[in-house]
Amino acid sequence: MVGRKQFDPDVALDAATRLFWERSYSAASITDLVAATGLSRGSLYATFGDKQALFLACLQRYVERVGEASRTAVAVPSDDVRVQVMAGFDAVLDRMADPTRPAGCLLAQTAAESSALDPRVQAAVQRILDDEVEQMSRVLQPHAHRADVDVRSLARFLVGTAQALAVLHRAGTPVGELRETAAHALRALDVLRP
Repeated sequence: MVGRKQFDPDVALDAATRLFWERSYSAASITDLVAATGLSRGSLYATFGDKQALFLACLQRYVERVGEASRTAVAVPSDDVRVQVMAGFDAVLDRMADPTRPAGCLLAQTAAESSALDPRVQAAVQRILDDEVEQMSRVLQPHAHRADVDVRSLARFLVGTAQALAVLHRAGTPVGELRETAAHALRALDVLRP
C-alpha cells in the first residue's frame, strides 16, 4: 500500500546500531548505513532523519538493549558491594566475550570521539555516563560507612573502569586479562569500610 512502510524500523535500527558499533559514528557513511539497513536513502531519512538523528536513536537503543544486562546485574542487592560491582563488570565482560557482537562498546568509542562530534551527541553521551554514575552511586551508598568517602567520585571511577575495559577490548586485550583488571578495580571499594 502507498504510504505504508515496507520494512520493520526496529530491524533497520538494530542494523544501524551494529554498524555504528563496528565502525564508529565518524567512520560509518550514509552509503554504509543504506547497505546495512537495506533501506533506500529516502526511506532512511524519512524514517530516522539525518545521520546524527539516526545515531542518537541507535545510541539510545544500545543503552536500552545492550547496557541492560550490566544495569540489571549491578542492581541486585547484596551484603557485599564487591559482589554487586563485579556482577556489573561480569555482564560487560560476558558481552565482550560473545563472538557474535562487535568488540568494545558503542558508548565508549563515542565518548572517545565525542569532542569531534556535534554538541547534541556530546550531551547524549554525557547524560548516559551521568546516569551510569548515578546508578553506581545508589549501589555504593548503603555500603559507605565512612563520612569522608566521596561516593559519587568512587562511582565515577568504577564507571570509568568499565569504559576503559571496553577500550582495551576494542584494542585487542583478551577478556580473561580484562577480568583480572576488573578484579583489581574492586580494591578501590576498600575505602567504604569503617
